[in-house]
Amino acid sequence: MSEFSLNFDEFSSELDALSEVVVGPTEGASSTLSPRARISAGNAATLMLAAIYEEYVRQQVMSAFKEKCSRVNGHSEFPKALAGKVWKKALDAMARTQFSRVEERAREMEESIQNILNFTLRKDLASDVSKTVAHNVNNMRPQQMVELFKDIGIAEIIGKSCNDPKLKALIGVPKKAELISNVTLRLDAFFQRRNDMAHALQAGRSSGPVEILQDIQLFRLFGKGLASALDTEFPELEREGLEA
Repeated sequence: MSEFSLNFDEFSSELDALSEVVVGPTEGASSTLSPRARISAGNAATLMLAAIYEEYVRQQVMSAFKEKCSRVNGHSEFPKALAGKVWKKALDAMARTQFSRVEERAREMEESIQNILNFTLRKDLASDVSKTVAHNVNNMRPQQMVELFKDIGIAEIIGKSCNDPKLKALIGVPKKAELISNVTLRLDAFFQRRNDMAHALQAGRSSGPVEILQDIQLFRLFGKGLASALDTEFPELEREGLEA
């Protein structure tokens, strides 16, 4: 089993756990909650789903980057802008870190800085900068996801991830172009809802269990498609051949 599939299995398990929380221990459990508690529970579940999904995409970007590093002959097989983006992301992250925390983790920070220098200036692909490569500044909206994969030379990742028959059935459109457009719109709408909740928790509205379970199903099927797309991008036979 590939690392991409293992990442998806972990993601799917997290979604299973969240689904249990949303449904509750019994069918009537939610009726015992006050209206304010139901709103809080819905908000919490939505924010948690966003966090679980974002971490999953980051893990897949990291795995794809490491896999590609093990296959290419050098930096020339990555987009030219990658080294500069890694440099900027790393410096931005360090600038936001309190120096007291840097001192507490001195050895770890020194190793991280050395890896950044080796990768960006010495063009050493063996230096692990995968966390920096996968770091996202904004919510993991479709465009942010596209940019992260494009940075490492994988184009059209949304379209490549929209091949699962169950995803097509869920969205209910037969044509691939319509499917990609609808999935993109639904993912964007979810993150807009997530942001509205995060910035106005007292507004008195949240997603109900049915809506959240639908969101979970969308992310599960799209996430499965992402793992499949990356398995196609890095075929198993090729991986075995390189290891041999």
